[in-house]
Amino acid sequence: MNTLLHSKSARVIALAFASAATGIFAAAQQTTDTTVKNEPVSKTTATESGVVTHVSGNTVVVKRDDNGQLVTFQVPPGKTVDVGGKQVGVKDLQVGTHLTRKVTTTTTERVITAVTTIKGKVWFVNPPNTVIVTTPEGNKQYKVPPGTMFDINGTKQSIFHLKKGMDVDATVVQTTPETVVSYSRAVTGAAPAPPPPPPTPSGVVLILVEAPPAPQVAEAAPAPAPAPAALPKTGSDLPLLGLLGLAFLTLGFGVRFARFGR
Repeated sequence: MNTLLHSKSARVIALAFASAATGIFAAAQQTTDTTVKNEPVSKTTATESGVVTHVSGNTVVVKRDDNGQLVTFQVPPGKTVDVGGKQVGVKDLQVGTHLTRKVTTTTTERVITAVTTIKGKVWFVNPPNTVIVTTPEGNKQYKVPPGTMFDINGTKQSIFHLKKGMDVDATVVQTTPETVVSYSRAVTGAAPAPPPPPPTPSGVVLILVEAPPAPQVAEAAPAPAPAPAALPKTGSDLPLLGLLGLAFLTLGFGVRFARFGR
């Protein structure tokens, strides 16, 4: 719980003085009694929620439900979160955990009253409502409430009859109004839902066998055409055979004529 305290300006009031025109100043320690009065309390509660998106060490990132903004929190060491009734440390928080934080603000108005008995000498008087008294702690200024009467030589007199140097016994009431603001935070969480179970097979169970994909052959660049080993043929063999036959025929006639000439 965090508490803030706002003090308003203190108000010092002298409730009563008992003084004598003669006497020796008696230096005594001050005595103080303090009481506290609490005024009616106002209380408000605000709720914030979001989903954990990242956890690293003591750093938690939460995505708010209301506006979708990402908020980073530095969690004190040892701080735990109630997740489903189990206290979970920061390092064990799972991404997807839904957190809810309730912040309760309590405002209390109170008045602190300190009643102090002092002994001193009148150092300065400023009627109708101010007197400065010398005490063992030094000079202090007090406000005298309207209608306060002082016992001077057995006679009740007003502040106008006080003189410098008179010994006084006084009861001083100091009231200090304060505003106390306190905060209490409660964080609870819900673990992320588990993934759904696989569907239950029904009927005949078939196993799909997929053919492996055909290997892909990279297309190679076309090889250059080889140079021809011989000149291409431009005609058929028939003319050559005819020439050979004509040559053999001529040779035969030549041989025959040579025989007749003998």
